[in-house]
Formats: sequence, C-alpha cells, structure tokens
Amino acid sequence: MKRLAILILMMTLLPAWSGDAPSGKDLYLDNCVDCHGDDAEGDDQASPDIRGATRTQLDRALPGFDQMPEFEFTEAEIVAVQGYLEALE
Repeated sequence: MKRLAILILMMTLLPAWSGDAPSGKDLYLDNCVDCHGDDAEGDDQASPDIRGATRTQLDRALPGFDQMPEFEFTEAEIVAVQGYLEALE
C-alpha cells in the first residue's frame, strides 16, 4: 500500500518538475529573433551578434540598453536563454 501511495505521489509531481523548465530556444524565438535573427548573429548595425552572450551582458541588456527594449525574464528564463546563446557560439 505504501508503494502505491508513493507511486501516485511521484506521478502527480513528475509533470510539475519536467514542465517548469523554460526552453531557451523558445524564449529566444519568441522575444529576440525579430532583431537578432535566426542564428543570433544580428544585423551588424543596431542588433549585435549575441551568440555566446555572458550573464553580465544579458543582465546589462535585458532592462533595456541603447535601442534594445526592456524584457522582464525570470532567473530561470535568463539561464535558459544564456544556455541557448552559448550553444550557438
């Protein structure tokens, strides 16, 4: 009986654990691709190449920087986007 209760509890919590992690690629495509392009290389003018952007660079840019609009990402979303940008480098 204990095993059944534990199994039911695990099955209830598993979707919450696996579904909460944001996708860096999805966040990038939803928020960044219009200016920085499909490959994050930018346009050599107003939109810079952001492949491999560091956390410091993202922290400086996300509140709005030069021509970049303000974005309000959660900590997990910032980590996900940075991981995606690092993978593009």
